[in-house]
Amino acid sequence: MAESSTKEVFRIFLGGLPATISVGEIQSRFEPFGEVISLDLPREKFPRIAETPLSRGFAFISLCTTSHSLHRCIATYTGCVWKGNKLRIGLASPDFAERSRREAQLVYDALSSSPCMRNVRSADCSTRHRSDFS
Repeated sequence: MAESSTKEVFRIFLGGLPATISVGEIQSRFEPFGEVISLDLPREKFPRIAETPLSRGFAFISLCTTSHSLHRCIATYTGCVWKGNKLRIGLASPDFAERSRREAQLVYDALSSSPCMRNVRSADCSTRHRSDFS
């Protein structure tokens, strides 16, 4: 039971959103399940004249919550009709920047544990000049 009470940040995909949805409406809908850390609601790039840009129908939410609350949230909203649209909700893969950081850290950890790379890093190259290599 201790595992389900620890809070983590989960990235959630939310599809089937109505075009007129606002960030505030989504936040208020998901706050009962945990703290909304970030919310990415893509909008049309070229709105019609004198109109606010409409939602593209999906969003990504980073929610700080327990795994139990996350599963309750997904069960509550999957297939739910909101403003005439049927919602699709599920766990999302990490965004590109987070995935890049994680992969770079894995490569760095692998290289730093390699005996060959320890020797390269310990070599002092700061005193060498171009003329030394001619």
